[in-house]
Amino acid sequence: MRNCIWIGFAAAALAGCVAVPDSPGAPPPVPLIAGAPPPAIGAPPPPPVAPPPAPSTGSRFLAVVGTPFYLLFKIPVCVVTVVVAGPIAGISALAGPSNPQAVQVRRDLGEGLAQNCGPPYALSP
Repeated sequence: MRNCIWIGFAAAALAGCVAVPDSPGAPPPVPLIAGAPPPAIGAPPPPPVAPPPAPSTGSRFLAVVGTPFYLLFKIPVCVVTVVVAGPIAGISALAGPSNPQAVQVRRDLGEGLAQNCGPPYALSP
């Protein structure tokens, strides 16, 4: 029971450390490439992008309340993924780097780890 309480406190503490993602409607920054010509001086500016609608109060509340539960479910799934993927990656490494199936297995394991253990760590409204 004590472990469950500590896990709950840790999940709640981590839920407060969430960064707000960039807005999806914002245009990506224009990279400057060496040797590329600068944009034309007389070029018209890009059309304005309408801002996305603000999330409702209910969806914000649901994100705040649901995030600790999301983390409580995500952590065990991540642990099981690591426990299963680790030995499989080791076995596939025995096949050598020249075996395309072994390389694909390790690539798929990496994608699965990234999906199950990577972001997002909080529900978004």
